[in-house]
Amino acid sequence: MWHGGLRWLTRLLGVVLGVVFHHVVPTNSSRVCGLFLLYTFRFPLYTFLVHTKYTTLGFVLEKVPHGEASSYFSIFTREFGKVFASAQAVREVKSKLRMNLEELSFVEVSLVRGKSVWKITGAKNISSLFGAFRDSSEKLEITAQCSALLLRLLHGEEKNDPLFQLLFDAFSYFKSENLTSEEMKNFEILLVLNILHELGYVGNKNEFSEFVGAPSWGSVALSRVALIKKRALSEINRSLLESQL
Repeated sequence: MWHGGLRWLTRLLGVVLGVVFHHVVPTNSSRVCGLFLLYTFRFPLYTFLVHTKYTTLGFVLEKVPHGEASSYFSIFTREFGKVFASAQAVREVKSKLRMNLEELSFVEVSLVRGKSVWKITGAKNISSLFGAFRDSSEKLEITAQCSALLLRLLHGEEKNDPLFQLLFDAFSYFKSENLTSEEMKNFEILLVLNILHELGYVGNKNEFSEFVGAPSWGSVALSRVALIKKRALSEINRSLLESQL
């Protein structure tokens, strides 16, 4: 409804400016006024005032309540990297966004740029890891720790498509498989090692070349992590120490 009101307001502005043109430019004033009004009616100014909406896949890292019913979200998106966004009245029972913006969820989120933070205008839950791992405390803990690591290491809006694809593939596998406790530990090591690699903290070392860059997710790959577990943990700890975060 407000778009319609803004349309008529801009057209009224066109009429007013047309009158001004009539007095300022007496020669051929009717032609100038007519062309200006035609331009205003065909291309109303309101089209330039409406914010552009972007839709992208994202992983919800954190939700922080704000005010009576709103929340702020840290979301790692495929297109923009980590963004900080707000959702109005998202904690109200009747909110359509409420169940679609759970922490530890892959979502399709629609955003518009605000003055200081992005604003969430829509969301669709693609895969809720919190819901999927509700009955597996070990899987839920690993997922939460990886999310916390990303929240800690990602800075600002910087697109990193390989890292996003890594997360999506890794957690799709993690969600679909029944793993032993040992396999889950190896999964966490392999995922963290690759997160650090994609962020530049782990270089292309020969000893890890088989495991980083484009890792395979499967029982064979996880069993082979045991061969480098001690060195991998040492490299992970070194990288985190050097990050000074």
